[in-house]
Amino acid sequence: MSHLGFGGDLWGRCSRKVDALFTRGPKGFMERDLGGGFVVVRVDENSPLTLEVIDVIARGECGTTKTAPDPLLDWVFNGVR
Repeated sequence: MSHLGFGGDLWGRCSRKVDALFTRGPKGFMERDLGGGFVVVRVDENSPLTLEVIDVIARGECGTTKTAPDPLLDWVFNGVR
């Protein structure tokens, strides 16, 4: 995946070109302001946001007791003989 900018580990270490896209924001996080109120925040293994990110991904992919999981995961295979 190095051709996508990732260095090959689980935390997605990036190339210098990707690193250059982010600056340190007012709360100390590495951020990129995309405009329109949308800010991308880099999260690594030492970030205080790690648990929140895991929660968002888990709810989005697995669903909750009141919401369906990711539509791409919401299918059933019925094998044909």
